[in-house]
Amino acid sequence: MSHSTPDPEKSPSATDEVARLEEMHQRMKDQQEAWRKLLESLAELKKRTNTEPTNETPNT
Repeated sequence: MSHSTPDPEKSPSATDEVARLEEMHQRMKDQQEAWRKLLESLAELKKRTNTEPTNETPNT
């Protein structure tokens, strides 16, 4: 009879894998929040530039 136990050197332990996935998930959430804030800022800037005409002349 052969036992099919995984080789600990070839596969990470379950706790290490869970920790790695949790870190990846947190990074993805942080990136999502950063993109959301960036898009909100761009939308606000676009609204502001469309509704508030400036007295400056564009440099062309």
